[in-house]
Amino acid sequence: MTTKGKVLVLVSSGHGLPLKDGKVYTGACYYLNELTVPVRALMKESYEITFANPKGNTPQMDVNSAIAQFFGGDEAKLQDYLKFRDTLTGLKNPTRISELRLLDTRFGGNHPAFLAEDSLLGLHGNCIAEE
Repeated sequence: MTTKGKVLVLVSSGHGLPLKDGKVYTGACYYLNELTVPVRALMKESYEITFANPKGNTPQMDVNSAIAQFFGGDEAKLQDYLKFRDTLTGLKNPTRISELRLLDTRFGGNHPAFLAEDSLLGLHGNCIAEE
């Protein structure tokens, strides 16, 4: 199968979000719809997807994101995207960012997706980078 190109999807290595009161919200990380909808669309257009994060560990889905509300209220669509997410072997075993060789990087997104421990990268936002 010929690909149109390669897309690097950067996800957080964090499994918690520090709060002002010193507690940690342990349910934080990527939102199911924000990750899987664009990844599926890119894959349908024949792009090769590579997942990466700072530690090379399996990223955690935000516990509040697996709800039908984020899929137009459609429970079947939610279940479909959960099943799709489970097929993404690269998401289960992402590449360490330090192991990547990037030629050109473009960032998109509208809010921070990286947790505090990822800030050493100097990256902020839902980051999708094309090679």
